[in-house]
Amino acid sequence: MKQLLIFIFGISFLVIAGCSYDENQIYSGETLKIGIVGNAPDVQEKNIIFDEIEIEQLTQKNRISSYDAIFITEENLEEASEPQYADIYEKAEIPFLFIKSKKSYFPFISRELSYKDAKEVETQAYAILYLKLPNGEQYTSKFSLYNDKESAKNIEIMYSSVFLKIEELKKPNYD
Repeated sequence: MKQLLIFIFGISFLVIAGCSYDENQIYSGETLKIGIVGNAPDVQEKNIIFDEIEIEQLTQKNRISSYDAIFITEENLEEASEPQYADIYEKAEIPFLFIKSKKSYFPFISRELSYKDAKEVETQAYAILYLKLPNGEQYTSKFSLYNDKESAKNIEIMYSSVFLKIEELKKPNYD
């Protein structure tokens, strides 16, 4: 019985340690240039350059290829799901972050499905990152807020995780 309790305690400790929350996490890599459709968020990093762009500028390949990623804010999701943008998300070779999408990334990569008509999906994700890989596969990553609580600090920490992922995707190993 004593060994069982020690085993359970040990496993519980590993589970708790594996779910740690690092409120001091900050992206310290190379400067990232992010195009954002909507208003730039407040972030704790000084090495992030936000360039606020209009949705129509997504059709300018030379323009979007100058960014490390494109963020699309909640108030622009419906327009971003219009059919003329679907091919852009599929061919751009940079990640797109859909902020506060309650309908995942599907309405954005489908020419037939609009954001308005898509069904909501149950997710605790605050943002969803989408990237079409050179090998044709789709890469997605969900970013949630600590304890699903929307606060300025939790949003900043979430963005730090996003920036780390963008840097990781810039140096891909698709083997």
